Amino acid sequence: MKKILFISIISILLNSCVAAYTIPKERIFKELPEYSEATLVIEPNSCSVVKPKQIYLKPCTFTKQKDLKKLAASIDESVKSAGGNAYEIKSYRWLKLDQHGIRHFEVIYDVLKCE
Repeated sequence: MKKILFISIISILLNSCVAAYTIPKERIFKELPEYSEATLVIEPNSCSVVKPKQIYLKPCTFTKQKDLKKLAASIDESVKSAGGNAYEIKSYRWLKLDQHGIRHFEVIYDVLKCE
């Protein structure tokens, strides 16, 4: 019973925001488009910037997947309201913003209009 509890706790920690800052760039760029209606652009050669440097800053959720889903919803809302159809991630990181150790997920992105 103790072994099951230990494994459960480790599993929760590995999938929570505590370990979220270890998400590889490839995973974010693979999973984020699955949750977003807008198009993720890696090299915006035929795109114009509609709304530069949008900032997403929210407290981390319990899972990495939920963080990415919330980010995708926020990006979709920004893209739609700006009249764009795509976005480019400029940077992302997890920040420890308070003395309680609560982490926030920060993403900076541009809203684009692509042909």
